[in-house]
Amino acid sequence: MILAQHLAESRRQGACFTDAWPAAVAAALGGKRSSWEIHEYRIVFAETIDEFCAAFERRPGSQPGLALHRLEEPDAVPVPERDALNMTPSSAG
Repeated sequence: MILAQHLAESRRQGACFTDAWPAAVAAALGGKRSSWEIHEYRIVFAETIDEFCAAFERRPGSQPGLALHRLEEPDAVPVPERDALNMTPSSAG
């Protein structure tokens, strides 16, 4: 996902979420997209900004957000357990 990759790179470079978010959204919306797609993505991004911020700051997301993540990646190690194992997202495999 372009948005997540852009946010991860910004975090590695020491940016804060507030500064990284607009550029990540712009990168995700780049390319050949219809105005309808852009409109729909903006709605989704606005509704999920808190989840992206939590992930950026390495905080657990909301319960609904965590449930959606488990649907998307059922074998993923949840954040508290990953942190307890001293694993970073890049070393999690």
